[in-house]
Amino acid sequence: MEPEELKHKDFYYEGKNLTYQVNVKENLIYIVVKGVHAKEDAEEFDAKAITYLKKFPEIYKVFDTANVIIECSEAKRVEPDARRIYSKMAAAFLHSHLFVVGANTLIRVVLGFLLVASGRKDVKFFKNTSETLEYIRKQKGAKAKK
Repeated sequence: MEPEELKHKDFYYEGKNLTYQVNVKENLIYIVVKGVHAKEDAEEFDAKAITYLKKFPEIYKVFDTANVIIECSEAKRVEPDARRIYSKMAAAFLHSHLFVVGANTLIRVVLGFLLVASGRKDVKFFKNTSETLEYIRKQKGAKAKK
């Protein structure tokens, strides 16, 4: 069953090896990475995201404080040209909270490169999406009590 936070989608993109969705109300960006990512995959996603965000600029407000979940348990490899494109895109999330789900050692290394290139230093790793969403809910609850 799909978690409540992932049912509503203000922006949704599905490419060959990447699914990306934004839920403004929940302040959540959910990215699923699969297979091998080539330059063409990154360029296609970048172009679609820019086109959509120009149509709906209110979604930009999420980027500063969003909980960004990257599900990568089925990811195989991100080629160097794609890494460069993704690292530029990652800079938009500089102040967001980043959570990585299901990353193997290779993907952790690639993400480490992307994060350093984009100026990120903080990231939390989880085994599954449910565990990640539970952590986010607890964080929201703690903030609401303050």
